[in-house]
Amino acid sequence: MLSELEIYDEVMKVIPEYDLLSDLLVDQLERLSIPLHVLEVGSGTGLLTEKLLLSPRVAELTCVDPDADACELLRRRCRRGQVAVHANHFERVKGLCKFDAVVSRFALHHVPDEAKLEFLRHARRSLKSGGLCLVGDMTLPHYEGPCDRADAVMQYYKVTSDYVRRLGNQLAIDDQAECMERDLNQDEEYKICRCRAEKLIEEAGLFLKEIFPVSTYRRGCGMVWPGIYLFVATCP
Repeated sequence: MLSELEIYDEVMKVIPEYDLLSDLLVDQLERLSIPLHVLEVGSGTGLLTEKLLLSPRVAELTCVDPDADACELLRRRCRRGQVAVHANHFERVKGLCKFDAVVSRFALHHVPDEAKLEFLRHARRSLKSGGLCLVGDMTLPHYEGPCDRADAVMQYYKVTSDYVRRLGNQLAIDDQAECMERDLNQDEEYKICRCRAEKLIEEAGLFLKEIFPVSTYRRGCGMVWPGIYLFVATCP
């Protein structure tokens, strides 16, 4: 019987766009010419962390995640001394220095809507002037209000559910059914549309430089996961 974290890892490995997002994020860091002190927010079990540790640009890496079990798994995956791991909510971790880059993959949509702006403001406060903020996440189709949001959720999961059925992976099929139910109830998942994500990043005081629509990199393959974007912003 797989644990919840093991199921999470397996599902994340099934969807090619998830891995592509990590590669694009690391590529943005490698465009910089200096050794980087990087903060990874929502590190989970370490799927992105492993790629960050392979980058020649990442000199120091600090990881934060509220899930203590995920952090323990991350510590086991990483050699001692390579990475500092904090099992806590991002905003509650004390004593963090200023970073050259703050990165987040699939963390923002887990933050309640009313807390998203403060999450991004804290990311800005954690950055050195000129530092890079990279936020990669899944977004819903555009919506205006609560009723429209339910329609956007249904549109999103119609595509993702068809996708995983075509992949034939039962873990992913079950995962999408559970995620849809949570998103409709806004219990644990809090996906927003792309335009709202852009607005929040700018309201947080970050300068939005570029947006990469990750799914466009796989057009022509017959299956595309919707609404995955990498938002690239800098701290003034």
